[in-house]
Order: sequence, then structure tokens, then C-alpha cells
Amino acid sequence: MTQTITLWPIIKALLQAALFLSPGANTPPTNWNSQWQTTNEKQQLFAQNYLAQYADITKFKPDELKAWASKNYQELNDILAKEHFAIRLEPFPTNGFGMVAILDVMMEWLVPGTSKKITAKNSQISYPGVHIERGFTIFTSDKHAHPIACIQTKSGDMVWFSIADKPRNSFDLLQYINTITTTIQQDDQYQGIMFPKIDLDQQPDITWLLRMSYAGYFIAQAKQQTKLKMNEFGAHVKSAVAIAMMRSMPPSDKKTLVIDQPFFCWITKPTISIPVFAGYLDTDVWKDPGTLDMDSDTQTKTNIPLPQTQDPSLWTRIKELVNRWWDNVIHLFN
Repeated sequence: MTQTITLWPIIKALLQAALFLSPGANTPPTNWNSQWQTTNEKQQLFAQNYLAQYADITKFKPDELKAWASKNYQELNDILAKEHFAIRLEPFPTNGFGMVAILDVMMEWLVPGTSKKITAKNSQISYPGVHIERGFTIFTSDKHAHPIACIQTKSGDMVWFSIADKPRNSFDLLQYINTITTTIQQDDQYQGIMFPKIDLDQQPDITWLLRMSYAGYFIAQAKQQTKLKMNEFGAHVKSAVAIAMMRSMPPSDKKTLVIDQPFFCWITKPTISIPVFAGYLDTDVWKDPGTLDMDSDTQTKTNIPLPQTQDPSLWTRIKELVNRWWDNVIHLFN
């Protein structure tokens, strides 16, 4: 299954959020990229290794990477529709806002290739492909088992190819690519390169961005759609990101201890060494007692009438009289 990762529209969208939350400013706050609060390992990796490279945004042409921010989700959806993307933002509340960023990079091969059929290895299925004989360089790396091709384009951009060692996706793919490209050596024994033509349109899962927060707002929606077309004349990549942010509650450093399993409970009194009560409380007693009044609870549950309360001093006097009378009777018969 094809997997893609395209981070620049995400980075551009988050930059646009920082600008949106700084009204009147032409540049985002200093160190804005380090002010995003992460909630998972992917977000941490993204913030530290990739969002930190945001300055490279200036190396894109103005029409290659654009972004918008608005409190009106429909305005953003209209932009997505105009650019022929299928993803849409869901309505968000008035205290939220959204961003759309679009990457659009067109590249022409330095030397056009020709159409050529390619038969997939270990199968008899043929696919439309491209054969290029000039305008490329082949490399090898001791970190990767297969040759690596680099095709030059008229814009100076480069497109790289190499047979995969195993399926990789997301940041694992980016990290592996970095390992390869930092350990390459040129190989001059190749006279051409063949590769399949590509027509890709997919919606990568970027929900790992959810709950990432900045300046009192958190990411509540994160969607992406990426398209790639590649033939004998060049390559065209276009990717849109749509993100919605909502107002969040002030963060708290305090944790909550949740007793959600059977637990020990004990009660002590000052100066007494043995607990007044101790128990292992399982779910069979996890019930609402209603009130803490034991007597009224017993009366309600059993419906047994309780004896009338008497004056303790009167009972004591009656008991004394009965005991005295009985002693007198015993004395008479003796």
C-alpha cells in the first residue's frame, strides 16, 4: 500500500496560525516554532526535527507554497474546492479558526524521456513507464542495497528514485532517506534509467497532529490530500493541508490520580496504632450509599421497624426495682 509524507504544507499552515494569532504582524513571534506544545512522540519528532526547519520556507517560490487562515470554515473550503481538492473542514465554533496550506511544485526533466512499458518483477503485469538516457546521476550507499537515481529538472529541483528495502512510512521513511542521502557515492556505470509513470491521489493520515497546541489553541482537525503525477516530461506534486484550531483550557501541571481498580482502604485515629478499618475494596461494593446515615439506610432497606427509644435512666431504675424484688422473694423461701 502506497504511503506518502509531505510536511511543507503542514509547516506552512502552522506558521500561518502563528501569524493569525499575532494581528498586525508581518512576521511570527520569535521562536514561534518552539512554542507549540506536543502531546505524543510523533509531534515531538516533528517539532524538533522538521518544524525547526521552517526558515527554508523562503526557498519556495511564492506560488509554490501558499497559506490562508480564517474564522470562517466555508471560506477555507472554497479555496480547497477551487484548487480541486476533495478534503473539507468541518464547521468549527466562533472561538476557533482554521488554516489551509497548498504546496504546488511543477518540474520538467532537464532532458525529456520516452514512454516505455515496464513489467513488474516476479509478475507478468506491464505498466506504463519512462526511459531517460540523459540528465540523471546514479549513486550508491553502504546504508542501502539498491542504486539511487537522481534526475535533474529545469528548475534545479531533483527527483530521486531507489528500490525500497521494505515498506516504510511517515517519519521512518524521512529518517531513512536522510541516512541514505548523507552516505552516497556516485556510480558511473549506468547509461539510462527506467521508472513507472505515476498518477497518485491519496489522503495521508495526519491525525498525529491532533491536540498539538499553541497560544491557547489546540489542533482539533487535521486533513491532507496529496497528488503526484509523473511521466516522460516531468513531475508535478500538489498537496493541501486543512487544519482547524479551537480554544483550549489553560494547561495544568497537576495530575489526577484515578482509582479505577480494586483498592486498599484503611482508617486510622491519632495515637492508636491499629487502623480503625482496613479493607481491600473490589467492584462488588462500588455503589452509591445515598447518605452516610447507617440507621436510616438499614430501616429503608429492610423495612423492619426499630424499637422505640427509651430514657436510659428509667430503664436502669426499673431494672434495680426488679432485681430488689427478686432478691426479697429468694430471701423469704430461704
